[in-house]
Amino acid sequence: MAQAALGAPWGRRPCSLPAPRQRARTPARTGPCRPCAFRIDRRHHMELQWQRQVEQDALLAAVPAALQSGGVLEVQSLPHLERILEAASGQLVVLTVYSRSCGICKAVLRELEAVCRESRQQRARIVFLRHDLHDAFDWPSDVARMYALKSAPRFLFFVDGALVRTASIADSRRIAHGSRTQVERVLEMEHRRLRDTLWELLVKNAPSARR
Repeated sequence: MAQAALGAPWGRRPCSLPAPRQRARTPARTGPCRPCAFRIDRRHHMELQWQRQVEQDALLAAVPAALQSGGVLEVQSLPHLERILEAASGQLVVLTVYSRSCGICKAVLRELEAVCRESRQQRARIVFLRHDLHDAFDWPSDVARMYALKSAPRFLFFVDGALVRTASIADSRRIAHGSRTQVERVLEMEHRRLRDTLWELLVKNAPSARR
């Protein structure tokens, strides 16, 4: 009577829960994968390109005023260097190529500032430039690729836009077997040799600077 009241007739099995449905397995893909499509914001890309072009044009337009300042100018790119060489026609242009990770380059740049002040006091027609060997992504810059520069510091001398001579300073790692006094003596000798090269080119190619 109790089973009849619960709705389970005699001779019938109690109902059970259905088995969970199994997910069909997809066969492994053996062919080439379909390329994933991605969206390019062309408008944003064109705006960035336009902004870079405007900055480049402003940098090139400011070259004549920058040359009048008489200080050491930072060369940003190869077009910037070409514009400076064009504006500095008839003058001796000294380009110092340095690297941010080079310890000697820091001393060389300080020496460059001193030579620049000295030449400005003597009214020498010399334009002093500096340029980083690597760009913002730590790749060789376009100037370094143009003149096949692989190490720093390096010095490039230009007259009327043409490269007339290159020079370098001995790396302290090559003379590290000596004492600190020997290293400083060698670097001082290299600095003196660089000064001699600078004034030799000045007298040879720009005699009006002596006036």
